[in-house]
Amino acid sequence: MARPEAWQMRPESYPFSHLTETRFADLDLLGHINNVSMAGLFEHGGVCSTTASWRSGAAMANAG
Repeated sequence: MARPEAWQMRPESYPFSHLTETRFADLDLLGHINNVSMAGLFEHGGVCSTTASWRSGAAMANAG
């Protein structure tokens, strides 16, 4: 896997960010996140992004 560019590591480079805590069940014995759990975390981030967009009115402004 390629190293990310420096700008990719800065949260301000993205239009939306959301802090999500992992559950104990998401981790293996070495503290790595399970692949299936990652899919759920991505889904959760998408839902939070969509919800924030609707609440701010940005989704309605872009719909038309």
